[in-house]
Amino acid sequence: MINLDKLQKLYDSKKITNNTIINISELKKINLLRKNDTKIKVLGNGDLKFKLKLEVDFISKAAKKKIEDVGGSVVVKAK
Repeated sequence: MINLDKLQKLYDSKKITNNTIINISELKKINLLRKNDTKIKVLGNGDLKFKLKLEVDFISKAAKKKIEDVGGSVVVKAK
């Protein structure tokens, strides 16, 4: 699980950019997830100030709304 505030901190520290598609392999590259993690869920705690592209397994309604409100997009993988 990851919250929007953590994604914002990664953006602020320049570990991710607007052009980065955030998915499980990208989060493993920056050591946010363990190597054996196979699914990702995004929750809506915190605020987001940048446009974001996400490919996730699960997302809360609040997180999806906040991402779309700043012009980002979310793809939820088929189960």
